[in-house]
Amino acid sequence: MAERAWRFARAGAGGPLASLPAPPPLEAVHAAALEGDGAARRAIEEGARALGAGLANVVQLLDPHRIALCGGVLELGEPFLEVVRAELRARTFRESHESLVLTLATERAATGAIGAAVLARRASS
Repeated sequence: MAERAWRFARAGAGGPLASLPAPPPLEAVHAAALEGDGAARRAIEEGARALGAGLANVVQLLDPHRIALCGGVLELGEPFLEVVRAELRARTFRESHESLVLTLATERAATGAIGAAVLARRASS
């Protein structure tokens, strides 16, 4: 999303991201979006819709009851998650998404390490 926002800004949308020599970190794009930067807002919304579309495939195939998102998107918070949810609802059968809990992971810093440890333990059992 950060590179996309930077490219939008440089392609004519303008704003503070356009003057940067390279794509900024996602935190900077988020800050720009909160300040009303159109390129940043557009990139974040497109990213949320793309994630929602991808998760819709997961939901239709695997019928999970809970999905917890982790990584950089955690910083984008609940507004980002609402766009993801809306896209997911638009692309799945009602029965598939009604019981689904889509949330942000609570252990922000350690989620990747925890997941890797669980997989390693299962593989060694």
